[in-house]
Amino acid sequence: IHLPAMVFAVYGIFARKLYPENQIDWRSIRADVKIPLGLLILAVIVVPWHVLIWKAGGLDGLGHTFVQEYIIRQHIGRFRGLDTVHNAPIFTFFGYFLVGFFPWSCFTPAAFRTRHYPTADASVQAQNEFQYYLLTWFWTIFIFFSLGAAKLPTYIVPIYPAAALITGRFAELLLLSGRHEKELLEFQRLSRRGALWALIVAVLLFITVLIAPSHVPAASPIPRSILSAAEALAATLLAFSALSWIVTFRGKRVNFRISAASYILMLLIVTGIGCTSGYTIAKSEILGPYQRLASRADEQARSGVPIIYYHIIPRRPSMLYYSNYSPIERKEEPFLPAVPTGSTECSVITSHPVYKNLLTPELAKQSLWEVSEIQMDGDPETGWVLINLKQEKAATK
Repeated sequence: IHLPAMVFAVYGIFARKLYPENQIDWRSIRADVKIPLGLLILAVIVVPWHVLIWKAGGLDGLGHTFVQEYIIRQHIGRFRGLDTVHNAPIFTFFGYFLVGFFPWSCFTPAAFRTRHYPTADASVQAQNEFQYYLLTWFWTIFIFFSLGAAKLPTYIVPIYPAAALITGRFAELLLLSGRHEKELLEFQRLSRRGALWALIVAVLLFITVLIAPSHVPAASPIPRSILSAAEALAATLLAFSALSWIVTFRGKRVNFRISAASYILMLLIVTGIGCTSGYTIAKSEILGPYQRLASRADEQARSGVPIIYYHIIPRRPSMLYYSNYSPIERKEEPFLPAVPTGSTECSVITSHPVYKNLLTPELAKQSLWEVSEIQMDGDPETGWVLINLKQEKAATK
């Protein structure tokens, strides 16, 4: 609720200062967006969940109440940078938006600057007002989350509807630009520039996919099947972006319809692959292995054995969803100090590279703990392991 309220507040308070060239009719905007109905729909969706969780009470695995964990730690704490894993520089969301809204993100700079030509027509005036409101919506949320320390791609999802509407209006003006020669030449230039930037971004994405294996953390190597799928998707983006760029220079007039159709077909193909075979591969090679092992550790946890998630970088929050226990999460080296004092047995979930390169050499140097059980899931080289450690030698003595 706080995001739309913040947008309305910024627009209502600063609209005339932000857009002095236009007389903003706040009452018209308020009527068009139907604030009461929107707030009611939003409340029906979000309020029941919050009320039920709050009434459930209790403490989580860290001893936090709902208010302490959900509001203070997950909201205020993340904004202030207490969750160091997700902290990122202030300009991070420019990159996230560029990729997340691709290829249309390459046209948004022109779309954000585009206005209808000055006219006394009331309908054009109303469209300009709506454009200003959309810009306020986009930049208010974008800047708000950029000022926070923690940054994830999902944080700026609320700006995409505004960006889509702004870019759609730009496309509409481009399709109607033939009425005036001045407009036609201007939109030709802007569309060619957007297509060029889309091609440049596609080339950079393709290069990134090719060099990624040599730059990922040793503890989190990328499975070969994932790399192959990513290469195919990146090649698709590159091919269609190149086609769209070539089309914009065909003849004296910009053939925007063919160029836009090419982008749309590209997105349909990429989405189709991602939602079918791409998701299947990601589920079996990335998500599934550590989620299944987290679930398999339930039996040991029920018997009182501490479960340690060791050196999992980046953190996998979904492991907590598939577990019915509160694990110990540690990433520091060496491993053995992470074992709770007094415990003679523990189970560890980690990636196979961490087990091979960190845990095995460390355990080989001591004689107290012995590996009594190993379960593996996923690719033999890039998958995950669940190991059980016991102080069998100490018990024998």
